[in-house]
Amino acid sequence: MYGDPDELDRLAGQLRAGAAEVRRHAGDQVRRAQAAHWVSSAAERYRDQLAADRRAADRVADQLERAARQLVTHAQRVRESIARMARYERAATASVGRSARSSVRTVEHAVDSATRTANRLIADA
Repeated sequence: MYGDPDELDRLAGQLRAGAAEVRRHAGDQVRRAQAAHWVSSAAERYRDQLAADRRAADRVADQLERAARQLVTHAQRVRESIARMARYERAATASVGRSARSSVRTVEHAVDSATRTANRLIADA
């Protein structure tokens, strides 16, 4: 229902790796363009377009990293929920166990009392 927190962390890692790959690839493209010493209006437009593409790539990488952080946060909440449910389960199990033991003692006491009464009746008869 909540997702496997370890799997969520793994997916977050993939998103972070994807963001790093996007940034690296965009940076490589910008560096290649800067290394080329083209001089023309077309070269300038190309560099401008590449810079715009780099900004867009950075925005995408930011979104991937934000999604990764949200997954990690959710994974932590899932872990906390699982731990809380485990505590509730242990408390409920302990409570039912105490109630069962108390019921057993009550039944044992009633059986003992009935046995004593029956023995007295037999002895008096």
